[in-house]
Amino acid sequence: MKPEILATKLNIPLRRPDLVPRPHLIERVNEGLTRKLTLISAPAGFGKTTLVSMWAAQASMPVAWLSLEEQENDLTRFLAYIITAIQGVDPEIGKDAQAILQTPQLPSYETILTSIINDLEVSDQDIALVLDDYHLIHTRGVHEAVVFLVEHLPSQTHVVIITRADPPLPIPRLRGRRELTELRAADLRFTLAEASDFLEKIAPLRRRCRRSTKPHRRLGCRPANDRTLHARTGRYPQLHCFLHWEPPIYRRLSDRGGT
Repeated sequence: MKPEILATKLNIPLRRPDLVPRPHLIERVNEGLTRKLTLISAPAGFGKTTLVSMWAAQASMPVAWLSLEEQENDLTRFLAYIITAIQGVDPEIGKDAQAILQTPQLPSYETILTSIINDLEVSDQDIALVLDDYHLIHTRGVHEAVVFLVEHLPSQTHVVIITRADPPLPIPRLRGRRELTELRAADLRFTLAEASDFLEKIAPLRRRCRRSTKPHRRLGCRPANDRTLHARTGRYPQLHCFLHWEPPIYRRLSDRGGT
């Protein structure tokens, strides 16, 4: 029986109007399109999904998006969602595989994915398949299916995985073959200009910020200590990380005292 598909899981997340532009990271994702897989791995709150949704809005190829949940640890359900997501770009891709999924006795995932990959190969459509929240996947069969898909992708297809922890994929092998682009917490951490822009646009601290000719003084918003800094940036760990590891800025924030 064909699993029911929740259509909203195939929608690219909406972009908020107050987002901080990150053109250097958008360019990193664009550069990765020449490789099979882009892995964006960092803890919660580092803006992984936000970054990819910003990239998708201006991508040079159509994007098939799947926001994963625990239910997709069922291999049949996972494959059904993969097919439906890709068909949002090209409805002809995966028709045979879709029919196979409705048979009483399912063949191996290799058989189903081979049908999908062959359709991708004969299609003239470039496609980027985004798998968001991949850290929710823990079933060995789904991981193996993703490895099979990535390793046999045609040249015009690319996979982006967004996750809070590295999945059990052959990352060293993909890295050695130059088939992998990686963005991690250190890459997602705000630059000085982005942190300043963020505080001006979003953070409650902006009401205490002062204009100055020196960029770091615009961040001089007087949290008393690291605990206060964490409390005020807890939803945005990349901002806390930036302020904590930029000593001149952090000292200024800490030395001023107050709340």
